[in-house]
Amino acid sequence: MTAVSNQINTGPADTRTPPRWLARRPNLVFWGIFVLLNLLLFLPSYYTYRFEVTFWPSFRGETGDNSLRWYLIKYAVIRNNADIFRLSLEWLWLISAWVFLPGLRRGWLRWLVTILYFLGFVYNIYDAIIFGIYNEYPNLYDDALLLISGIEGLTRHIGIPFYVYLIIPLAIGAFFLLCAWLIRQLLAAAHKEQLHWLSRAALLLLLLYSAAMVFRYAEFLDHPRIVASSIGAKLNRNLRQSYSTYQNQQLLLQAREHLPEAYDYSDFALQEKPD
Repeated sequence: MTAVSNQINTGPADTRTPPRWLARRPNLVFWGIFVLLNLLLFLPSYYTYRFEVTFWPSFRGETGDNSLRWYLIKYAVIRNNADIFRLSLEWLWLISAWVFLPGLRRGWLRWLVTILYFLGFVYNIYDAIIFGIYNEYPNLYDDALLLISGIEGLTRHIGIPFYVYLIIPLAIGAFFLLCAWLIRQLLAAAHKEQLHWLSRAALLLLLLYSAAMVFRYAEFLDHPRIVASSIGAKLNRNLRQSYSTYQNQQLLLQAREHLPEAYDYSDFALQEKPD
């Protein structure tokens, strides 16, 4: 009875046999898709600054003592060039959980990874656009109001063709399905028993690197130029700023309600009647 209850609560384990082409080269498939989807998360930022930066990591315009430590910081910690060669911490942690915690290899986790990846990519697009336009961190409360008014203005004055409203959701849906398929192949190859011990060791080294970054540079994980980037840290900063903006707006609205009382001179008699 307990076994049946656990099966219902957690769902069936992902024990399906991978395709033959995948079974032959699981390490190549694993690292190929892992790196591809990781780099794709940083494409919005690179595309926003593509005319000002280089595709490959570069230290152009940055000064330093050119020591080994300086280069190590630029490659592994932070650099001004908005290239895509960075690491998403949440992406690493989700895939590592699938590899090293076989008890979590369930269908629900596969869909959770897919949905979180898609939402993370969408958030990075939003983050890159706002930071690229205003050179400020996004503020969801302000940006939502701006987006609503902007969409209303565009649809009213520009006259967007009807087919555009069909193409956009179709393109978003196609991208989501592509991500779902790639993640499915990645997780099928990510079984610990299939991966070479060198692949597992490399993943452990990345986990140690991520732990060091969290321990040493936790306050910078939301910076757009940090090498080990955290979408969760960006979202946390955004929500805190949004809540602060909301509170300030409420204070202004409350103050405006008391303005008539502050400037009410009805109880005072005029010494001279104005012309």
